[in-house]
Amino acid sequence: MKHSKIGAILAIGLTLALVAVVGAFALQPTISSAANNPVSAPLTEPVSQPMVTDQAQSLQQAFGQRESAYQQQITQMNALLAERQAIYQAQIQELTTRRQTGQTQIDNLATQEQALQQQLAQLQAARNERLGLYKNQLAGAQEEYAARFAQYSTQLQDAQAKLAEANALLGR
Repeated sequence: MKHSKIGAILAIGLTLALVAVVGAFALQPTISSAANNPVSAPLTEPVSQPMVTDQAQSLQQAFGQRESAYQQQITQMNALLAERQAIYQAQIQELTTRRQTGQTQIDNLATQEQALQQQLAQLQAARNERLGLYKNQLAGAQEEYAARFAQYSTQLQDAQAKLAEANALLGR
């Protein structure tokens, strides 16, 4: 904890010292800027009126050229912006159309799903009904089979008894 406070104090102190040094050098006029800037250089000779007018005209011409260049850039940027905006609007429209188409398909699928679920419920109900009918028919058939089997067994036993009687009469 103590080391972090010392580190923070040192960092702030070094930052302040750096800002002070940079500020001192920034405010101090340089020799080269005084030589290049006729306004800040001490005037030892009087400036003639045509020289000032020529400088003003050249400055106005330079500013006019810059203004023209800036206007061209602004015009180009506005055209580019309008072009991109049109492209983005077209893309947004296309995506909106796709989303609407997709939503329509989802809605159609949901409707189909509900219809299929209703059909499935109807088919399951019909299946259960038929299964009940088949079970009843099977139970009836099993009962009928058992009754016929018993009848045929009885008839077979009677026939075997008569055959045995006939054999006994014949002496076999």
